[in-house]
Amino acid sequence: MTALIAAIFGDPVVSFAAAAAINYAIFTAAVYRLARTVVPRAEASIAATYVVAAPGFLTAWGMGNEGNYIDVMLLGTLMLAIAARWMQGDGAGFSEAFWIGVLGGLAFWTHILATYYLLTVIGVLALHRFG
Repeated sequence: MTALIAAIFGDPVVSFAAAAAINYAIFTAAVYRLARTVVPRAEASIAATYVVAAPGFLTAWGMGNEGNYIDVMLLGTLMLAIAARWMQGDGAGFSEAFWIGVLGGLAFWTHILATYYLLTVIGVLALHRFG
């Protein structure tokens, strides 16, 4: 995404900041979507609002190009939201499994901390299937 924004704006500083801001906005929407699977709209809005007012550590590391925490949390939250949608449906889930795999691979490629999201998704889906 940063390369695409750099091609449009031409300035690497603007492209890094814009990519981080866009990823953070998508992450906020993903948190809202994930929260909507378990709580009503008002509580999901509170969760998303809490994410918007992020702690300083998250903002400092997320906006830099060495942390990649925002990217990992975005991809991991999307994986969890897709897994929750999969558990609510009655289909075979081939599409959901595909996107969980793609997002999991991208997240792990981005940072090894994605392992915790991957283990959580695998554990939740295993408990849903066999539990």
